Amino acid sequence: MSEREKKDRKTHDSEPVPEEERMDEGQNDSGEESAIQEPEAFATEQPEENRELIQAQQMAKENHDRFLRVAAEFENYKKRVEKEKSDLIKYANEGLMKELLGVIDNLERALEQAEQNAQAESLLEGIRMILKQLKDILGKHGVSEIQALGETFNPNLHEAMMHETADEHAENTVIDEFQKGYVLKDRLLRPSLVKVSKKSPDKADVGLSEE
Repeated sequence: MSEREKKDRKTHDSEPVPEEERMDEGQNDSGEESAIQEPEAFATEQPEENRELIQAQQMAKENHDRFLRVAAEFENYKKRVEKEKSDLIKYANEGLMKELLGVIDNLERALEQAEQNAQAESLLEGIRMILKQLKDILGKHGVSEIQALGETFNPNLHEAMMHETADEHAENTVIDEFQKGYVLKDRLLRPSLVKVSKKSPDKADVGLSEE
């Protein structure tokens, strides 16, 4: 290399670098660093967002379940109120009907007494008419007699006042009625007061041995 070329190269190396070039280099360096750091920042933010999403979904599910429970409770409340209202209308005259049953009892006793007197035919006819009229009125309002005689004893409709040995009847058959029972539609007003059959001890033993 000649002396002139050495001198030109030395002069070129010693020349200052322009400010714009130094800034470009610095920006490139910082850009590379930020590009490297951005994925790390995103990685730390993403789990936090996932947790918030999971919490929101859980809260939404709890609110939905709570809404379903409240809706079910309200529906049950509506049904209960409707039933109470229906029963109130259906059985509004229950107290009155019970009191009228006593009138029927007295008329039936008077009829039994009058039937023993042959001279009271006109009285009998009058009592029969009153009794029928009263029963018809009660029947229009849903009151009906309980069939007891000859029926199998039913604790929901009959009240056993006594038991009596009666082998000619099946066991637990109503063989006598002391007082009639009545129902108001599907509700018991009063039970029938009855006598119930039972087997004699020797017959009961035979039945057990056959089984």
